[in-house]
Order: sequence, then structure tokens, then C-alpha cells
Amino acid sequence: GFDCIVAVSPALYEGLRTHFPNRVTLLPYGIRDDVFTCSLEARQSLRAEEGIEEGDVIFAFLGSVGRRKGFDLLAHAFTELAAEHPNWYLWVVGPHTREHNQNVDEFEVAEVTQPIESAGRQVKMWGRIDNRGTLSRILSAADAFVFPTRKEGMPISPMEAMSVGLPLIIARIPGVTDLANIEGETGLYVPPGDLPGLKAAMLRLGTDEELRKRMGARAAQVVREGFAWEPHVMKWM
Repeated sequence: GFDCIVAVSPALYEGLRTHFPNRVTLLPYGIRDDVFTCSLEARQSLRAEEGIEEGDVIFAFLGSVGRRKGFDLLAHAFTELAAEHPNWYLWVVGPHTREHNQNVDEFEVAEVTQPIESAGRQVKMWGRIDNRGTLSRILSAADAFVFPTRKEGMPISPMEAMSVGLPLIIARIPGVTDLANIEGETGLYVPPGDLPGLKAAMLRLGTDEELRKRMGARAAQVVREGFAWEPHVMKWM
């Protein structure tokens, strides 16, 4: 038997509550905001190391490379945009070979990444990054976080990106949209599977630096106020 089930998102909580009405507690994820911080120094140093110039735009993706995370959509959208914007970049963080994760389907990875081959140096595959400090530094160097996922519980990567001050472009599905992102304030929603919508959102943020900065600052504020690490630990206690 058990005394309590902890649900990490309202969508999960509502589903569980119908079966276990008196034994479910809603406790959303906390973000290590002491690690994932808005660091201008980290941003500037990594961009310099990678040859990124002022005015260049980096879109970041964090997750397993595959259809479930919507990477096929992202690959097509970025490839089309990259041809028109040679100073735009896509940084992909996450497992894409069986060496990174034994559950990776390398045939699927090859298929969904095929479009970005034409983008050449505008795409960087970072692979799996386990060190949270390194991951924070990579995200800090980006300008927007893109997450066109098709199915999730309560993913932590968009909130980590928000914590370092990135605006989101994210699929509007339960588990992603429950808590953190605020449409038009911290980022932009796109319908799941909507390639034109994804491309339009990337174009909007990619061409508007002021909007990126405003949304990014608000995103970091939302995480600090609602998902900070210390209050999260105290709730568990």
C-alpha cells in the first residue's frame, strides 16, 4: 500500500484524483534557480568561444531528438528559416545516439535530422549534457528556447530555460502548458504539429530582440516566484 501519490502537474493531478481522491498531492517541480541563473558573463563567454557575434540569434532545444519531442517539425522550420537568416543558429542539446542513451532510435534520429544537414555550421549538436552547470551555460548563451513536443508529463527543460532568461516557443499541450508559460508574456504557444505556426513563432522572436528580452526577463521572474528550489524542498519536507 501507499499513503500518498505526488503529482507534478495539474493535468496529472486531475487524472489521479479520480482514482485516489484522498491520497494525491499536487507538488510541481522545483527548478535549481541557484544553478540556472541569468548570467551575462556565461552568455558572453560561450558565445565568444563558439564564434557567435552580436546580433546573431541562437534557438536552443533540450530533449531527446525524435518525433515525440517534435524535433522533425523544428528541423524543417529551422532549415527554411536558416536559408533566409544566415546569422541564426540552432543548438541541440540531448541524446541522439545510442552512445548517449541506449533507448535512442538512431534510424528515427537520422530521419528527423536529415533536413538540418543543409544548414551546415548553423546547427550544433551538443549531445547529452549531464552537468547542470554546463547545461545552464549553454542555455544562457541562447536567445530563445524551442520545444514543439507532442506528448509530455511535466517537462523540466522549458522551466530551466525560463530560469536563465529565455523566452519559450512551446506546444500547447497538457503537461507543458499547465503552469509556467504565460502566452504573450513569457513566450509563444503553437498548436502541436503545426509547422507553419512554429516557423511563424520562430520568425517573430528571431527578428525582435526587444520582445525576446522582455519575455525572457518575465520568464525568469515567473520561475523565481513560483518554482524556486528552496521553497520546493520545504514543501517536500
